[in-house]
Parts: sequence; C-alpha cells; structure tokens
Amino acid sequence: MSSGMRRGFLLSTTHTGRGGPALGSRVTPKKIAEIKIPCHPENQPEEAPAKGETTDDMTHLVLTVVPPSSPLLPDPDMYSALISFKTQKEKLLAIPGFPTSFTTPSPPVYRVQRAGGRFQGLGMFATQEVHIGDLIVRERALLITTQYVPPGPDGRPNIHAFDVAVHQQMSAPRRAMYLALSNIFPELPQTLGILNTNSLYIGALPGYNGACGGVFNDISRINHSCRPNAVFWWDLQSFSGQIRALAPIRPGEQIFITYIDMWPTRTVRQATLLKKYRFRCACGACTLTGAYAQYSDLRRAFIAMQLGDDLDGSTTDADLLAWAGNPALPDTMLVNAAELWLNWLLGEREMEERLSRVVFSRLCKAYAALEDEEAVKKYARQAAAYETAWTGSDGGWLAVAAAPQETAWWGLRRKARESNPSS
Repeated sequence: MSSGMRRGFLLSTTHTGRGGPALGSRVTPKKIAEIKIPCHPENQPEEAPAKGETTDDMTHLVLTVVPPSSPLLPDPDMYSALISFKTQKEKLLAIPGFPTSFTTPSPPVYRVQRAGGRFQGLGMFATQEVHIGDLIVRERALLITTQYVPPGPDGRPNIHAFDVAVHQQMSAPRRAMYLALSNIFPELPQTLGILNTNSLYIGALPGYNGACGGVFNDISRINHSCRPNAVFWWDLQSFSGQIRALAPIRPGEQIFITYIDMWPTRTVRQATLLKKYRFRCACGACTLTGAYAQYSDLRRAFIAMQLGDDLDGSTTDADLLAWAGNPALPDTMLVNAAELWLNWLLGEREMEERLSRVVFSRLCKAYAALEDEEAVKKYARQAAAYETAWTGSDGGWLAVAAAPQETAWWGLRRKARESNPSS
C-alpha cells in the first residue's frame, strides 16, 4: 500500500530527505515481549523515482485493462485502463487472486458538487459525520500509467498511448468521465493535460521500480489544503485507491487532501502550488497572519528537520529504556516532549505517518512505564484511528488499548525505584 497524494505526476519531482535532530539515539533497543507497542510497519516501500531502472526490452508501453475481463462486467466502474511496460503487465496478472474485490460505503458518505468560494470547480463534500480513520470512498482508477514514457523516433516522449487508452480502450461512460475532469494545462494535448491535472501518485507497480500514477473519477475531484482532513492511499492487491478521514468531518464540510509536502514554509508551498498547479492556496494555514503565520512556519520547520532522521523503533526505545531505569530523572521528562510534538502535528494537521507513529509509540511506552493506564488507552486509541486512516488496519494499537498492563513496558519506573531505593 502506498499513501500520500501528489498531482500532476508527469511534471513532479521526487521528495528528498532533510537533515535534523533525532527523537532518540540510534541504539538497538531491548527486545520487547508480550503485547507489542507498535512503532513502524515492517518493510515499508521506498518512494519510487520518476524514472526507474529500465531494460533493453522497455522501449515501448503496452495497453490493457485490469481486470482483463472487465469490459464484460455489468458495472462500468470496476476496471482501469492500464498503460505499462510488458513486464509490469505480466507480473501484475500473475499475482494470485489479482485483483481482489473491494467495497465502498453504500450509500455514499459524500457528494461531488460545485465548491464555490475560492474554488473554481468541483469538490467533494461529506454528507454525514465522518470520524478519523473512516473510509470515505474507494474506487478503481479510470487510468493508471507509468510516469516515465519511453521516447519515440524523434527522441521525445511518445504520448500517443494516452490518446489510444482514452479514446479506444475506455468504454464510452468511462471516457466521458475522464474527459469531464479539470484541465489546467490547455497547451498540452487534452488527454495529457487532464492526466497532469488529476493524477495521484501510487508508487511503483511490480516489474518496474519507477513511479506510477492514477486518474480517478471521484477521488481526483478532491481539492487541496495545507491542513487536509483526509488522506489518499493505494492498495495494489485490489488495484484501487481510497480516501480515509484524518480529522472529524461534519456533514456539508468539504473534504481535502494535500497535493504537496506539507512541511515547507507558506512561501515555499505557495510557490510550489502556483508552479505545478497554477493556483494560490487560501487554506487555514496559508491565510494566517503575523505571529500566527510565523509560528506555523516554525512548527513545520521543526517537523521537516525531524523527518530528515531515520525514524524507526531504534531511535525511540534506547532513551526510553534509559529514562525508565533511572529513578533520578523526572517522571514527565519524556512525555512532556512527546506531547509537545503531538500538539504541533495536530495543530498543523500534519499527521505525517512516520513521525506520528514514533510520537504515539513513545507516549504509550512512557505512560506504560509510569503505569498510567488511562493515558496509554487514550493515545493507543488515537494511534489506532490514524493507523486505520493510513493503512486500513489499526496496526496492533487496539490490542495495546485493551490491555496496557500486558505490555513489557508496564511499571518499569516503579521496578527501577524498587531496585534502587536510594534514588
């Protein structure tokens, strides 16, 4: 699964890490047994480059549909036109049970309508109350394609495949859906302009490690905010994209995702959006003034610095164990700092997956060491909701919320005092 959203992917660049201080030292942590307090899912995929490693036989793209028999299906929304290399097509179709079926809320919990106000086109709006982690919509893309397009005889990218996919491969209803989407690049061929306006990054597909993107009928209608209340992620097994809530959303409230990295300053974000997507953002973060705007930029700068570190379990457990085993250190030494980080993330509505997981893990472990059951339950439930938004699963957090005393961190501070009564 890959999460995050970035539009205009044929024109985009790959994110690079930023340097900064770590939450903890890089020391292999003590092995934790019993109920494990999560930190990171194992084997997280790296972000795919715009152009991956190609072989001599990757000189042209092939067109197909997924699932292959989909034109015969009664539901025209259940297949995607796919532009890929031959090896990608072969490896995809060789996946056992591919693609799996999926469900989306029925009746829908949203509607697509005129956004009004500062928005020129359509937007997605909630029709009922939505909670953090709730599924809003899941759908197969109209079109999936590689970001890298091999050059034609003239040395320029051969974009003929996009016209063929839209005008010959798609059914009439799906072609109409595609052509009805917004196009902010009128100087490009229509099919390519729509692709660059509406595509969402989905990562690499089997058989080629370069980036791919998808254009969706409803999901691509969602507008941008630097304080999004929803997140997009891609599920390879079902070959579908989905939107889940990152914040409580009331009926009638517009649903937003982010098109860009959220941690740069407002000036940098505005310049990026204007260059890539030809609009100026007027979201809550971008309309702040004075000290509030400066404080927002400062918090995002700190988040950016922290994200430059290699965030995993080893960066947070070593100092937690050192603190837990030293009764001379204040009880609130680590939880105060972690709660400050969480407040920054929530305040900017920038619940970045890697950093948020480390903060929640740190809070649950520290409060377990302090034997504060209610605090562990509170933060484990919050973590479960966000993990569901990012991955569709609670990731083991609900087990922690159900039985904090069954974690190996429980009571470590008390045990340290008992073994060092003079401290």
